[in-house]
Amino acid sequence: CLSADNTAPTETMTAATFDTYALDFENDTLAFVDTLDGSDFRDIAAHGDGTHMYAVGQGRLFVLRRDAENGALSLVLALSEGDGGDASGTAIEGLMDARTLAVDKRNRYLFVFGEQGVRTLVFDLRDDPAHPRFLGGVRVRFSTSAPPVAYQRDECYSAQVRNTAAAVDVLCAGFAYSVEVRPDGSVRQTEFLAPSQRDRFGRLVPLYDSGCGDECVSTPGTSAQVGLASPDGKHLYAIYAKPQVVIFERVGSL
Repeated sequence: CLSADNTAPTETMTAATFDTYALDFENDTLAFVDTLDGSDFRDIAAHGDGTHMYAVGQGRLFVLRRDAENGALSLVLALSEGDGGDASGTAIEGLMDARTLAVDKRNRYLFVFGEQGVRTLVFDLRDDPAHPRFLGGVRVRFSTSAPPVAYQRDECYSAQVRNTAAAVDVLCAGFAYSVEVRPDGSVRQTEFLAPSQRDRFGRLVPLYDSGCGDECVSTPGTSAQVGLASPDGKHLYAIYAKPQVVIFERVGSL
């Protein structure tokens, strides 16, 4: 779970191509290898086997294969909204809004994150990294019975996986939440934090300034930029546009 503390910024952009370069350490040079059409990609993540990579965009999840010799990428598979993600034919829901994704540190699960509806989708990579198996999705449970419209539409821009647990913390413009995969394969939300609300330890989350002006008082957070987890997994840093850094402490399994 997460608890809140308070106290610098980078920008992300979508590229039309995904270029591969090879590093020549002997000559200290960088050589162009190949280009893959990345016009549909919004984010990309790598599997720890060094062979597979994953990208999301335009309502699809792409599986890419990396050539171990030259690093070039090729498309293996594309899963779309509504496809059957497993042997039982469970339809994938939530890819239409997918913005970012992350592979857990042990390369067991692929987490995909969207903006509305089913915000977190989880795919099992253990059987075959080239064919992610859809486990299910999680709709965010807000801590109020009638969340502000901004909570429902705010963009979720960064996902930071835990070091050992099959869990991930998701940073959105107006809130943060956590999702875990349980031993039985089910997916559940474990945490929700938002400015001006109390965390589970009774601490008030500060009304941090996310650059959205006076309307932030009623609907906090519209301009969050990027997130980062500390190497030891204990803290999560959300960087906002002013700049300002909001620090979360990870409590429990890391």
